[in-house]
Amino acid sequence: MHITLKLLAGLELDARIPGYDPIKGIRMEIPPGYRLQALIKQLKFPDGGRRIIYFINGTRVGLWKKLQDGDEIVCLRPLAGG
Repeated sequence: MHITLKLLAGLELDARIPGYDPIKGIRMEIPPGYRLQALIKQLKFPDGGRRIIYFINGTRVGLWKKLQDGDEIVCLRPLAGG
């Protein structure tokens, strides 16, 4: 399975993924049945990814969401309170 990962709001600097393109993101291969939480653990964000908002194909999701072939995952930090 392949997914596209896009990191915004400085997360691309935290993840330090070789070959990451800030405009296109990066295409990654993952095993079937992989959950978003497993992908986030793999990225090793400083806070473990707890303060990040996640979207899959434009819909906000939680960490237990199973990933599907072709998904586009967007991760970003909230930039302001409200």
